[in-house]
Amino acid sequence: FLSYGVESLLSCLSNSAPSNLVEDSLIAALDEVRHAKMSFNIASKLARKVIGPGSLPPSRHEFKHNLTALAVSVAKEGCVDETLSALAAAAECELIDQVLENGADAVTKYSGVAEELLVSIRNDLQIISLDESNHSALAWRTLNW
Repeated sequence: FLSYGVESLLSCLSNSAPSNLVEDSLIAALDEVRHAKMSFNIASKLARKVIGPGSLPPSRHEFKHNLTALAVSVAKEGCVDETLSALAAAAECELIDQVLENGADAVTKYSGVAEELLVSIRNDLQIISLDESNHSALAWRTLNW
């Protein structure tokens, strides 16, 4: 969802959004960079090897004043996708909490993962879930504008 954060920021700038929306979109874009770093860190620890990003996909953003395109993009990628991301991260936190309380059984994807790493993953996912929820709220604020 990194591209959404950047695209949202560029769309706000291109469409003369109020400064508070531009500033909050910039913060959200930086959150997405942090989430990507956290996710690669988690993946690297689980895989026991360094895993990093590939190339960013080409931007499809058109720098023009188009409030309809902004609204459609914000509704889908912000209101819906960011909410789903927040819920997915929260659900993963609940699963990790269950594993920490009851232990991992043979069918759990966290079987064999050290408790310290599980706590670290859960803590990162809690941050991501909260941030994604805030991004969804920002999308709704943007639509309201």
